[in-house]
Amino acid sequence: MPLAVLFVNTRRDPDFAVTGRVKDRLGVLGCVCRVYEDEPVIFEKADFAVTLGGDGTILKCAGIAARYDVPVLGINLGRLGFMAELDIDELDLLELAAAGKYQLDTRMMLDVSIINDGAARYTDCALNDAVVSGAQRVVDLAVSANGEPLTRFMGDGVIVSTPTGSTAYACSAGGAIIEPHIENIAVTPICPHNLHIRQLILSGGSAVQITPLGTSGYGAFLTVDGRGGVPLETGEHVEITRSERVCKLIRVKKRNFYKIISEKLGGGSL
Repeated sequence: MPLAVLFVNTRRDPDFAVTGRVKDRLGVLGCVCRVYEDEPVIFEKADFAVTLGGDGTILKCAGIAARYDVPVLGINLGRLGFMAELDIDELDLLELAAAGKYQLDTRMMLDVSIINDGAARYTDCALNDAVVSGAQRVVDLAVSANGEPLTRFMGDGVIVSTPTGSTAYACSAGGAIIEPHIENIAVTPICPHNLHIRQLILSGGSAVQITPLGTSGYGAFLTVDGRGGVPLETGEHVEITRSERVCKLIRVKKRNFYKIISEKLGGGSL
């Protein structure tokens, strides 16, 4: 029997009412369901995961699911639900997921590390982006790729994103929307204090380095896919490269990227 891990945002489903409906439906379809409770080992034998929440819930699940090569089906209980496949009124389509009748939408991810004295003291994996920013203050940042300087600027920070993340924070910061299967890395300054600083699109194989220079006198923080803020200490920098891991999103509906853009982001005005 297929094993489905239910990854639930309890703020969106506090009484587990929707979770119960999903669990019951998948049970009728011959699946065994387990609710994720901060024990990643549950993914070891899982056939697929189902997230119940918004895009943030998918991001949290993706980092774990990718570690075990488990595909993810998103059910939107949030506002935008850009990455989610199903809305709450489409639970009948769970039948296709349970039967394995779906397409896999494979997305590149990024390995993110804080380097201190040549060694990584913090690592994470991003589906959307890694952000280096100040604590409500401007920061002085140097950006390089493959060991070559790209730019230096003062501003609120910088976003290093995948094509998946191009429609998230990077888009709000004025960056371009990139088709999800074009394997590029986008470097998007946040409110730079220089009119000539613009977004940079790099090849997917690039190694990006972000170095806070400290001349502004304020500390910098690293945020990966919106998860917390890790303070950077003096002399540290952030290294970002394409990950060997990928996120596999389950698709059971016939929608292309352009239709999703139109539905979710008002793409008709592009």
